[in-house]
Amino acid sequence: MQAVLDASDSSEWILANSGEGTDCGRVVAGERSRSVVLPLADHVISSELARVPQIVAAYAQDDEYGTKHVFCVVAEHAPAVYAGVLDAEERIARQLPRLALHTHVRAHQGRSPSAAVPLTSSPIYVR
Repeated sequence: MQAVLDASDSSEWILANSGEGTDCGRVVAGERSRSVVLPLADHVISSELARVPQIVAAYAQDDEYGTKHVFCVVAEHAPAVYAGVLDAEERIARQLPRLALHTHVRAHQGRSPSAAVPLTSSPIYVR
């Protein structure tokens, strides 16, 4: 499955070749002369985490058992952060019911967000 961002309307996504219950595939987001390709699961995760204003970046890493670990980077830990992340996890689980997801919250402590996550993780959302 592939989702393509219509460059004329950044809020409009066109899903092509999608099957019922499919939670794999690729997302192609055209941004002027640049394209970004993400697995569909990463796109769904990043879209939901973007709704949590305290998250400055999110990185993902798949382990050998098929679990996707998502590292949410925030300025500082707070109850509102955890409430927002839990709500986002619930929305992700409804959209991707077969995805094994483990979410971690990391404070960047004044460092760049990439310094707060494992070196082997990949960025899926940066504010």
